[in-house]
Amino acid sequence: EEREDDLNSTLAHQFEHIKGYGQSFNHRGKFLVVVTDFGVHSPKALVMDIIKTLWNDHQIANSVIMVPNVYESVISFDLYTWFPYESGQCGKTQEVVLIDRCVLGKDRPLSTNISLFSSKTPLNIHGCPIRVSTWESRPNMMLAKHNKTDGGITYEYTGTEAVYLLLLSEMRSV
Repeated sequence: EEREDDLNSTLAHQFEHIKGYGQSFNHRGKFLVVVTDFGVHSPKALVMDIIKTLWNDHQIANSVIMVPNVYESVISFDLYTWFPYESGQCGKTQEVVLIDRCVLGKDRPLSTNISLFSSKTPLNIHGCPIRVSTWESRPNMMLAKHNKTDGGITYEYTGTEAVYLLLLSEMRSV
């Protein structure tokens, strides 16, 4: 556990260093995180921690985590990712997915029929809420009303752009 904490703190330190370059950091980019420590007891739990760090601290969704794994005296690297809107996760890291396994010594170590960086935003977001940032610009976007609840304030808008947004949110994949 102490070793995995060290890996997470190293990752956090590296991202703070990368973010120091200002405009060169793009959280919408594709990220491959390679763990080189073979002493990881629970690769899936470590990957979950890494993905939570990437998402919660840096809003990085498009990531693949490569973790070494030794099983039955075979050395492999397991490739994990997550899909923020699958299985009702709604942008909360609840499950990671093993997408491929790279076995050392094989002629073809990776599958050729998968995409490592597949789309993370599906056409159907399975009932997850949509958050939109907007401002009032008549007649395109006009504040109709707002409600105070225990969870915060909800604003309702009307206007041309609001209607388009509602139509888009109701679209389903064909």
